[in-house]
Amino acid sequence: MEARKKCTHLDLDRRTVEFCRQKLAEEKFEEKKNLIRPLTILSSPTSHLELIKSYVPTVDKVDLTDDDITDLYNLQGKVVRVLHYLNSPTEVVNATFDFCKGDYLQFALSPLYSCIYKLPENETKQFINKLDEVKALSVRKHAMNLSCVIYDVDDVYNCLKNATVPSLTPTIKYFSKHPSEALWKVIETQIGALEKNELPMLKLALDKINVPFEYKSKYIEIVWNVLDKYENNELKKLLFQKINEASVEKLDPELAFNIIRKSIFKGNEANDVVATILLYLKSDKKFTVLSDILSNFKKNCWNHPKMCKPSRQQFNKFMLILFDKYMGAEESNAKFVTELKIVLGSVFTLSDAFVELVAVECMTLKDENLENQSKLLIKLNNIYTKEYGTFAVNLFAIVLNNNVRKHIFTTIAEQYELCHSLLQLKESISDYLLVIKLLPHDVPEKQKYFELYDTVVSELNQVTDKVVQLQFNLYLKAGPYKNVKLDWDIPRSDIS
Repeated sequence: MEARKKCTHLDLDRRTVEFCRQKLAEEKFEEKKNLIRPLTILSSPTSHLELIKSYVPTVDKVDLTDDDITDLYNLQGKVVRVLHYLNSPTEVVNATFDFCKGDYLQFALSPLYSCIYKLPENETKQFINKLDEVKALSVRKHAMNLSCVIYDVDDVYNCLKNATVPSLTPTIKYFSKHPSEALWKVIETQIGALEKNELPMLKLALDKINVPFEYKSKYIEIVWNVLDKYENNELKKLLFQKINEASVEKLDPELAFNIIRKSIFKGNEANDVVATILLYLKSDKKFTVLSDILSNFKKNCWNHPKMCKPSRQQFNKFMLILFDKYMGAEESNAKFVTELKIVLGSVFTLSDAFVELVAVECMTLKDENLENQSKLLIKLNNIYTKEYGTFAVNLFAIVLNNNVRKHIFTTIAEQYELCHSLLQLKESISDYLLVIKLLPHDVPEKQKYFELYDTVVSELNQVTDKVVQLQFNLYLKAGPYKNVKLDWDIPRSDIS
């Protein structure tokens, strides 16, 4: 600014404006777009607004395959896009209206919003009403958006309630910041009246807008009913992201059961929601619903020639998601696990669903101390071995290593503590085999845990059973041993 004051006698502002206008008038000058910003900043509002009248579009749509037309279009866009630099918001808004149409609307929005925000409220209403009178739907929806920003709550409510353009997104957006029962009724009406081809309106609302917590369950219900009516699975995935423990607790049970029936085995997102509902819905009827679903699933799909493989895969994915959801919860729920075991046991044998039934049994490990965890694992291991022989040990260990260890026994130290505890409580040869399968392949660095490792390895070395020794030697060969340094310090006299 200081430098500018010192140069005022040079009349740079006026000379720059004259230069820019001269170059704009030259047909062959190729850098016209670069003149618009300085010209807008330095010109007086009156003279500049008079100048841009020659750039007002005469058509709504532009043929962008024609280079000359494209050049003019881009120049017109630049002219309107920087109008907010003029220090005359009322005149700028009026001028911007001439560009609020067709392909030019995208350029006009920024100065339009910018200048309307600068005006006092009593002046803005006339401009918003003028926007709302435009025939183009794309223009009128911006009148709605501006109303939500500028008007008071009562005026916005009347505007949204009596809207003549699709107003679902601005209604939900406004409601998220200014919740009221009256506005909620408007949302219920708007969502309930949606036609199939109007469902994309929900996408932005589901993806970007969060309704207040006290309305979340109601929101889930009305949106689900519409999406279920039109079987829109894509938008259901977005809705599923809104469903959590807190919202499930307030869901209408019958609607929750409908979500379970329509969503189970329909992909990871759907399975995750079903698992959440089963865990946190208060109604015990959920177990009856699940039992009916699984019974029909087993009857119709389990032995169907084309469905026998995918049905087992779908069931496995769902059960492991449910297992992870339960194990990751803040608290254990013994009643839930007991009821779930009853339901699964009434439909599937251990041979039908070994991994899934074992996973449910392992839910009882949650929040138990090491001794009780070890006792349960020994008990289960001997039950499975009695039923299927030592083959079951491998399967049991796979579930423990791949699934249980994601939640408990997650560190090498905890794994050695578990193996040591299992050896203390062993009941059979199969328990030795289980310990070997659960042993980590890294030797612990800390002395405390190395002593555990040493104790476990020493005891396994002393077992005379051939199967145990075979399995133990295979374990020792497997590696990798990241923390072991071999030091072959053998006296020469010992080398033959």
